Amino acid sequence: MKKVLLAVAFTLATLAFNGCTETSDIKVASQKSSKADLSGYKSYAWFVSANVLVDDNAQYVARGYDVDAYVKNAIQQQLDKKGKLEDNSEPDFLLSYISGLNMDSVVEKVDEEGKAYLKTLPKTAIAVVMIDGSNGRLIWTGVAKGEFLDKLSDEESRERIDYAIKKMFSDF
Repeated sequence: MKKVLLAVAFTLATLAFNGCTETSDIKVASQKSSKADLSGYKSYAWFVSANVLVDDNAQYVARGYDVDAYVKNAIQQQLDKKGKLEDNSEPDFLLSYISGLNMDSVVEKVDEEGKAYLKTLPKTAIAVVMIDGSNGRLIWTGVAKGEFLDKLSDEESRERIDYAIKKMFSDF
């Protein structure tokens, strides 16, 4: 179990800092284990979830809704659509996610004259990991990352989250 926790922690930490309307900036990827038949997994239990905020300059202004609860609910809706049921007693797989926001992310830009410069560009990401409940093996992972657009309304922000999660689960 210690190996499973370390694998999940490493995967989630790596994805969180790679830094949701407009959706052209949102990049989504998912991958299934070649050894896992996802149709055989019918039930899940939440294992680990976390939110990470990197904001050394105190720029972030909280949304008017609970983003963590919204992300979790959006994931649950996708699992419901796939016929997966929450079962905390004997789940077929364990489900973890992390959402992260890095207000201090720095990217390289190029001006009109071709000169490179660095610019702070807030980035956000959501990562989901599923682990087989019986053997602790990773069976599926999905990641969505994009720019953090702070001028969006709460509704537009929720639409971006919905887009990212639906796309992430489209091949699940």
